Amino acid sequence: MTYKTEGIILKYIDLGETSRLLTIYTKDFGKILAQAKGVKKSSSRLAGHLEPLTYSKLTFAKGRNLDIIIDSFTLVNFLAKLPLERRIISLKLAYLMDQAVQTNEKDLNLWQLLFFTFSYLAKTNHPLIVSFFRLQLLKILGFGLELERCVSCGKPLPREAKLIIDSGGVVCNKCLDG
Repeated sequence: MTYKTEGIILKYIDLGETSRLLTIYTKDFGKILAQAKGVKKSSSRLAGHLEPLTYSKLTFAKGRNLDIIIDSFTLVNFLAKLPLERRIISLKLAYLMDQAVQTNEKDLNLWQLLFFTFSYLAKTNHPLIVSFFRLQLLKILGFGLELERCVSCGKPLPREAKLIIDSGGVVCNKCLDG
């Protein structure tokens, strides 16, 4: 049985002399692990399509333990579009995504965050993009702070309010006093 999806390669680990274990964040399945057999051979037609930060259309065959990548087509090679400084930033963000997200838990918001961030970094280097990514990742994973409304009463925040980390966001002065 085979299936197709689109995904961004987060990382790989070499397996033996010719294969790799890839960690991929996919649009349809979330983070998955898959094996690419023979990808390290110089004659492999898959090799260039399975590099970190590559957004590819992937075809998998169901394996006993791991699914096997049998075909791949590059849609966007973010790594090739990035200068060295932004490559390093992007690889760190891919690592963060890999560490923060469980395998086989689909979340379209995470997919969009990852794709948007890499697309943005391919065009420009805004100094706050890493902070934006981290805050959005935490928010999507359920650890975000409420910054638009009082976490105590739910009312829109006045100009003066206090950030109370233990409460999970900002508290208005009225709730803080009372």
